[in-house]
Amino acid sequence: MHQNQTSLNSFIGVDVSKLHLDLFVGSTGEHHRIDNTLRSIRSWLKKQASTEAYMIFEATGGYEKTLQTALRDHPHLTPKRIHPAQVKSFARALGKRAKTDKIDAEMLARAAQWLGDDLHDTTPSADIQQLRDLLMRKTQLQETLHAEQCRAKMPHLSPLIARNLAKAIKHIQNLIVEINQDIHAHIAAQRAMKERSERLKTVRGVGEQVAATVMAFLPELGTVGRKQIAALAGLAPITRQSGSMKGRARTGGGRQPLKKALFMAALVGIRHNPVLKTFYQSLLEKQKPKMVAIIATARKLLTYLNALEKNVRNVQKLA
Repeated sequence: MHQNQTSLNSFIGVDVSKLHLDLFVGSTGEHHRIDNTLRSIRSWLKKQASTEAYMIFEATGGYEKTLQTALRDHPHLTPKRIHPAQVKSFARALGKRAKTDKIDAEMLARAAQWLGDDLHDTTPSADIQQLRDLLMRKTQLQETLHAEQCRAKMPHLSPLIARNLAKAIKHIQNLIVEINQDIHAHIAAQRAMKERSERLKTVRGVGEQVAATVMAFLPELGTVGRKQIAALAGLAPITRQSGSMKGRARTGGGRQPLKKALFMAALVGIRHNPVLKTFYQSLLEKQKPKMVAIIATARKLLTYLNALEKNVRNVQKLA
């Protein structure tokens, strides 16, 4: 799908919120608002039975799942979930500062029209989505546990509150153990996922948690080049230069759970992986700040993992 092959007729922009969907139909220029319920969405889709178009919507932390379910069996409407940053940048390029649900829906359709194949579909497979959900739930539990543990250290707690906090902490710890078991079982049940996890864990610094996070939040691993994979993870240095001004290159963006996991893996790798340790020390010897060196080490680790998966894909093609 390229820019010179498409018109606005090919797209329906959908701004998703908890309660409503705001839709912009490119073929008619009409705006619609419907409830974000399976019944309302299916009722609206019946009226579009013969329409052939891409339905463009953003990842909204789960509110888009009802729409995805409703579109699963539609014969002509193809869902395409995209990253919010792409549309935001497109709207900024057009000078669009006003922001309403109707405007957002139209911007989604127009961004898809103009960006074509550069507008990436971020819809994960069902197995990957399940793994993401499990990992996100684990993160929520860990954050709750940390908060409760901090409360338990507060001075002058009454014995009643202290006992209550101790029970809560024990319960949350048990839930974390359970969800770790669920994550392990989910990976073990998918042959391809299990094999990929085992491969990733052969690299020193990559444990089960990091392998699971990479699989969940970076399904592109092994399918793109080293620069693109670093950019997707938020580990690519972004040059800041204009005229005579030369700013320090910084990393930014990316997928935060993935970025955090790779950062932690780099810290482990610096201690236990000879290649990463040597690389890290060489950066320090060049007077690089420690944080810069750690991020560069995380990027080198990711580059290696990407090459590892790319080699496996190439072998599979030849088999």
